[in-house]
Amino acid sequence: MLKTAFKSLKLLKNIKILTNENSDDLIQEKAKRTIAQLFLSEKGILQKIGQNFDLDIDFDHELNENDFLKLAIGRNDIEAILKDNFPQFYDEIELTDDIFLGSIAQVVKARYKNREIALKIKFPNIDQKIKEQLQLLNLGSFLGNLINKKFEMEMRTLVQDIGAKLSLELDFKREAQTIKEFKKLSVSRTVKTPSIVEELSNENIIAMEWINGESIEQFENLTNKQLSKAIGAIFENYLLNLFQDGLIQGDNHPSNYLLGDEIFLIDFGHTIRPKPEFRKALYLLIRSVIRKENINYLEAYSYLGFDRGKLKNIEPYLKMITLTLFEPFTHYGAYSLKNWDVNKKIDFILGDLKWWFRSSGSSETFQFLRSLYGILNVIEQSDTKLCYMEHFFNSTNSFTPWLESLKLSPPNSNSEDHKLSETIVIQVLEDKKVKARVSLPINCLYELESYISESTLKEIEKNKINLNEVIKEAFSNSLKPGQLFYFKDDKNKEYDISLK
Repeated sequence: MLKTAFKSLKLLKNIKILTNENSDDLIQEKAKRTIAQLFLSEKGILQKIGQNFDLDIDFDHELNENDFLKLAIGRNDIEAILKDNFPQFYDEIELTDDIFLGSIAQVVKARYKNREIALKIKFPNIDQKIKEQLQLLNLGSFLGNLINKKFEMEMRTLVQDIGAKLSLELDFKREAQTIKEFKKLSVSRTVKTPSIVEELSNENIIAMEWINGESIEQFENLTNKQLSKAIGAIFENYLLNLFQDGLIQGDNHPSNYLLGDEIFLIDFGHTIRPKPEFRKALYLLIRSVIRKENINYLEAYSYLGFDRGKLKNIEPYLKMITLTLFEPFTHYGAYSLKNWDVNKKIDFILGDLKWWFRSSGSSETFQFLRSLYGILNVIEQSDTKLCYMEHFFNSTNSFTPWLESLKLSPPNSNSEDHKLSETIVIQVLEDKKVKARVSLPINCLYELESYISESTLKEIEKNKINLNEVIKEAFSNSLKPGQLFYFKDDKNKEYDISLK
């Protein structure tokens, strides 16, 4: 127990190093190696922390083949586990040397009754070990408060999230039942689900049919046409699971999808069941950014599990936060997620107020957001452009009345109903005549400074105009059309920057 406590606190210390932008590169590399070694010593459980905290660690690079062999359950132990759990079928199971490691279990390829299967086997004593770790991480997140309040807020949410997630992932009987549900749903869908081998599945082992195919992660092995079709199908299937079925994969990443004759989803350890009101409110939020309509954002976000009291502190920004979170859905054509940069934009809009937003969400809220951004990350890694608006309406058109049955209260009376600006117009006038005029897309507002000439920036500074404050005020006013600022220089030249 003391060893585990020491390792948990050591983990927190090194996570703080990796999440600190001011950390030296050499110190960050050392922190990565330390976390990788902790991952090794704890049978892969601590990898969950890295996954949830978006730590940029390539475990394949940090750990060699011998390290991974130490993590794996040995062949003799696997045979003993199978014989103990399934004595009547043991003689019909033929193991192969193909082994794949996860954070709480490992997958072994085998043959059973003349067909290939995948055996997902829990690491021994993993339930108790995770229980101890979560207790210590809760203590560690409290101790983190002595050093860094903001870090402690993130860690508390993270530990709650991991606790909820792992309690589900450790329940293999629940996972087997979930696979059956996905299997039933996938019959008429493009993305399929493997079949369960009932007689070889219990609380410690799940057996499924083995799927031969290329991982979507192996992008270089697919043609552009194959990749684009597969990614589009995966995303639309996710939206159908979300809005229609209320059952989604919670841990989306490329290795969870295999592409052969058909597309298969193969990992069901972490799934989420958004409530009907959650799905309806989410639909209304996405629809609001597409139609550029004003809704009661505070009420809509409360249905998503956000704390209404905390969000009240940033209510003027909620319209812009919504537009930023769901920006991919606002484009009529194919959109590249490389243009999105959602975290940077949210941080820019809110500044230090971002902690009201980050701390206001429930564990359920952030599990969903990780699921959504997980599937979007799959798309971004593939460098595939999609028309998100088209996929959104394709997946919801058949039951729109049900999604629209949630009636939100009218928007706050203090919230002005206006159309969002679509362009930034920069004009230079001499003798009241326009000498230069530049129109930029509204998304350029985040980096407006980079689009303005050096000479003009000097004039802005000379006139004591704080560009960042002007931009933040524009966001707080929900990009209402109007003048951002205006001034004259010493030569009577006029500068007008407005939103249209």
